[in-house]
Amino acid sequence: MKVWLFLFLAAISLPGQSPKQVSLPAESKWVDTGIVLQRGDSFSIEVTGEITLRGTRDEEQKSTPAGLPRGFRDLIRALPLNSSGRGAVIGRIGDRPTSQPFLVATRRDGESGLGGKLFLALNLSANDSGTGKFTARITVRQATAQTGPTQAPPIVEMK
Repeated sequence: MKVWLFLFLAAISLPGQSPKQVSLPAESKWVDTGIVLQRGDSFSIEVTGEITLRGTRDEEQKSTPAGLPRGFRDLIRALPLNSSGRGAVIGRIGDRPTSQPFLVATRRDGESGLGGKLFLALNLSANDSGTGKFTARITVRQATAQTGPTQAPPIVEMK
């Protein structure tokens, strides 16, 4: 009986969540994953799938989660993350105007420097179109509780 109680308590005290799957259609902009990260939480995002985007000459271009290589004509495109390829999977934490996007591509392991909702999107301009979808699998490991500084007891003057 004691062994079962120990195993039960150990199982419920493990920090983390079970993996969550999120679908990212080629037309999507920012998708709310439903995951709220706290400062210090570790996360892992794995992305699979393939999308087809329209090229500059209306040709079809297959893209992986890492995106398409940027070409000369891409210099005039404004993408959410200009340092990454068109169609790449990107993420951001929080929905503030100052929230900075980061590259996810096929895999991203990271730690949340601040708290907020986790969003995923495709690195596309407003007039890009495509078909297909990516599937993201997200695992979160909650930060361990941090203990603050201990306070010394008040000083009592002796008379």
